[in-house]
Formats: sequence, C-alpha cells, structure tokens
Amino acid sequence: MKAVRDSDVYTVKRENEQEFLLLYGVCAQVARYSNAYLRLTQVGFGREGRVLARAALEHAVTAQWVYLTKGGMDRFRISAGRNHKQYYSDISAWSELKELTDLVEELPDLDGDGLPNFLRGILRKLDQNHFLETSYSTLSQVVHVTHAASLDFLDHIDGEYHIKYEQDDPWEYQTAYVLAVSCMLVSWLIARLTDDEEELAYLDRMSDELILPMSLADALDDDVRRHDEG
Repeated sequence: MKAVRDSDVYTVKRENEQEFLLLYGVCAQVARYSNAYLRLTQVGFGREGRVLARAALEHAVTAQWVYLTKGGMDRFRISAGRNHKQYYSDISAWSELKELTDLVEELPDLDGDGLPNFLRGILRKLDQNHFLETSYSTLSQVVHVTHAASLDFLDHIDGEYHIKYEQDDPWEYQTAYVLAVSCMLVSWLIARLTDDEEELAYLDRMSDELILPMSLADALDDDVRRHDEG
C-alpha cells in the first residue's frame, strides 16, 4: 500500500481537499489493520487477526461508499460530527469535567442524514455476487459470541472431548484475499484524491494481475452514483 503507508506528504487539489481530509484516516486505518494482521499471523494468532480483517473490510467499503455515492461525503461529515459530539458528551457526563462540558456545548448540532446502516445501506449496495456480505459474515464469527466460540475450541474424538486452545485459521487464504481487496480499494481512493496518475496506472496493472477490484462503483445504481469520481 505505497499510497497510504509510505507517503508522509501529499499534494491535493483544492477541490479534493475536504474529501482527502475526511477519508485519509479511514484509508490509513485499513493499512494499519492489515499490517497488524500480518504480525499476528507470524506469531500464531491468525484466527484472532480475522477481527482486524473484518474491521479493515468495513472501513474500506465505507470509504468507497462515501466517495462513490451522491451526497456520501456530506452524510459522512454529518455522522462524524455527531459521533464526535456524542463521544465527548458521554465522557463529559461520566467525568463531570467543566472543560468537557463547555466543549460539548460549543460543538454544533448537525442536521441531515448521516451514514446509513453499514450492512443494509452500504455493504449490500456495493456488493456483487454476495462476495462482500459473505466475507463479512464469515469474519464476524470470531468477533461476536457465536457457535464458533464453543465449537472451535473442542475436539470430539471417540466419545471424548479434548481441549483445543491452539488454533489454526482454516480461512487464512480467504482472509488474506479480503485484506488485499480492502487495501486495493483504499489505495485507489488515495490515488484518485491526489491525482497520482503513476500510482493509478500501477494499481490498474496490479488489479488485473491479482484479480483485485479497485473500485466498487459498478455495483451502484446510476441514479445514486456520482459521476465525477473517475
């Protein structure tokens, strides 16, 4: 992820400035989740690393929806502003610090629609052939308390149960592919927002070679897709 991980300085056109400022952190988080996953797999915690892969996918798909959908940037800005205020409001209520109370009062109340529900309003809108939803559902098994929490740690052999604390990840290949897709999606976004033609050409070649989508725009209905995203 050259465009996200290896660059400290970006040149951004004025018309892309606000979009870059809103989305860079989301994209950078995908890179960090991916690097953290690789480190966990190296020390035998690939199964637990799937939690990070799920988070990376959610960040990458949300960033694509925000960029590709008409009004997506405004809705993200509203959601971020509301979340910011709610966070400090909750901390203020718990801590009773006057400084935080004053800060909360200074933060504006934002009108309008924020981001839709991730699964129903974002992921499914960008999905093709149910790849995104199936991947998200599979990765979610280690995030929530599901059947996997009980069954994966036991072996039933000849009528006896055996503890299986050490875990192999049977979905390691699929998880790695989901992470690669997530990285490609946000790398393309950063390259688009910075008009990095060289990086876009490189990503285009890698997209074909590795069979990784750069953009999820084709999944959007024409009436909700912005048409200046390239």
